[in-house]
Amino acid sequence: MPALAGFWFLYTIEKVKRMPKKLLYGLLYFVILAAAASPFVYPMIFPAPTCTDGIQNQNETEVDCGGPCADCELKDLRLKIGGVEILGVGDRSSLLVKVENPSKNFGVLGAPYKFQVTGVLGELIEVVEGKLNIAPGEEKYIAAVGLDVKENNIGEATFSLGDFEFVPKVDLLSYNLRIKSLETTFPEEMIQVGGLIVNDSGVELSQVVLTALFLTKERDLANVGTTLISNLKAFEERDFSISVPRNDLFVDPEQTEISWRTI
Repeated sequence: MPALAGFWFLYTIEKVKRMPKKLLYGLLYFVILAAAASPFVYPMIFPAPTCTDGIQNQNETEVDCGGPCADCELKDLRLKIGGVEILGVGDRSSLLVKVENPSKNFGVLGAPYKFQVTGVLGELIEVVEGKLNIAPGEEKYIAAVGLDVKENNIGEATFSLGDFEFVPKVDLLSYNLRIKSLETTFPEEMIQVGGLIVNDSGVELSQVVLTALFLTKERDLANVGTTLISNLKAFEERDFSISVPRNDLFVDPEQTEISWRTI
């Protein structure tokens, strides 16, 4: 019995001596296993903050808010609408407004617009309505020309857009139109600009509105006119002419600009 007790004592001491080494090996194995599994387990337990509020204020990752993700951009996206310019020519008046799309990712198709003209007493005189298409990053001029009202009888002219939705760039057709050989002349009591419109797009355009901006030498707006081009075929080149009555402002023929938009 004393010999057996002595043997058991020595065995126990040796086993205790080996325990720290086994514990160290086990701990090392656990650390290696945890490190290998962490890329898969950590995101499940602690998901990355997301851009739910549209603001990068909680250490969100760049996937969510590093750039203008679609939802974030649409939340605050607005078309920029300039003031309405009123131009009087004799007993008639014309209106002009510039609309800009600040987005590089979204455009607009068929947005309803409305000019409203009220008199000096607030009475409604004229309403002009239409549709606006504008691609990402574009600016478009919209004109209402030859209204049967004198400029000094207009109290206010406003422009507004109705309800519309932005359309992703990938869902929009890309148009490539050019204006060339532009020439402004002054036949009798008129101002006339002529030139060529070239459709470098691969599609036919059913209707294109051309808006002529007649400017002074100082590039102030003197007059405005429009014309409609119908069924402009792919890669077609067509001449156009826009004429308006002269007013009291001197037009510099070198400053005339042509803006186009599809409808």
